[in-house]
Amino acid sequence: MDNFSVVYRNPGHWDVMSSTKECQIYSIRGKPGNVTVIDFEQGSLRETTYVTVAEAMAVITSKLMFEAV
Repeated sequence: MDNFSVVYRNPGHWDVMSSTKECQIYSIRGKPGNVTVIDFEQGSLRETTYVTVAEAMAVITSKLMFEAV
């Protein structure tokens, strides 16, 4: 992933966008204790549940910012 941005829509609604492909790659929805991430990146929808938005963002940014050595 070259570049990505995070867009805050409203409480409990965040989108992670690809700057190079100009499309949505992750969607974060929910409330504390039940935050769902929808992964659009791999071509098929996958949903994962986390406790907080911060936890969900940590997992997403870890994937997107991985640097192979």
